[in-house]
Amino acid sequence: MEITVQKAERIEHQFNAHCKISMRNEARNLQTEEKLWAEKFISLDMLTSDTTQIAQLCVYDVDETKSICFYTHGYEIAVKNELLAEAIGNLAQKQRDAVLLSFFLEFKDFHVAKLMDMSNATFSYHKKKSFESLRKLMEVR
Repeated sequence: MEITVQKAERIEHQFNAHCKISMRNEARNLQTEEKLWAEKFISLDMLTSDTTQIAQLCVYDVDETKSICFYTHGYEIAVKNELLAEAIGNLAQKQRDAVLLSFFLEFKDFHVAKLMDMSNATFSYHKKKSFESLRKLMEVR
């Protein structure tokens, strides 16, 4: 089957349009991500002598003997409540990661899904299942 010049041009135009749409969507995603970072973070140069802002930067030592640490995707997450930590430890790995990243680190769902290399729908499923499992495990105790 031969491809005519018109058909080749049409395919080229379709590919060009697809590339433009993909680039536009990626630019929107980057702008959204930059906006989220700008809302959450502040430059140290922007701080004033206001004690409330400085107090937010303070770090207090935590008695780690009373907390259980979980490691996921390069993050160390300490859970202080032993009962909750035990219940989280009994979850499947993907469910445990969903709970730790989305609730303890307060990451947005789409960031966690991207970090876990899964679709948003799959992540939502694991998150929902993790809550159901946690509820059952916590009720038993």
